[in-house]
Amino acid sequence: MFERYGADAATVNLLSRRRLPRALPALQEERRVLILCRTSSPGARDLRRAYCEKLLQLIRPGGLIAVDDTLWNAHVANPRDNDSATVELRAFNDYVDRDERVDLALVPIGDGLTLLRKRLMD
Repeated sequence: MFERYGADAATVNLLSRRRLPRALPALQEERRVLILCRTSSPGARDLRRAYCEKLLQLIRPGGLIAVDDTLWNAHVANPRDNDSATVELRAFNDYVDRDERVDLALVPIGDGLTLLRKRLMD
């Protein structure tokens, strides 16, 4: 799937909420270049920050973590929307925005895609 973009299957992981706990031990053995963290299901939303913390330990410098559904149908931009999912997403977005370990890009496609690039070590 990613070969045409110059990445082989050995350096890319697609992780869902169900696969992430089982995949962590294997990821600890290798440093990946791309991990897609699917956190759209209700059970995974509140774990988004914890997932990113763990993935930042596992991905190599220069690697990319993609987190989906970070704009939540634009609810995060509406100050009147204060349901628990929206509040959690705002907190997550603020958290990664302040994280000095990553360069961040928030892509406004679909429900939002946040790209976190682990900064290179000095």
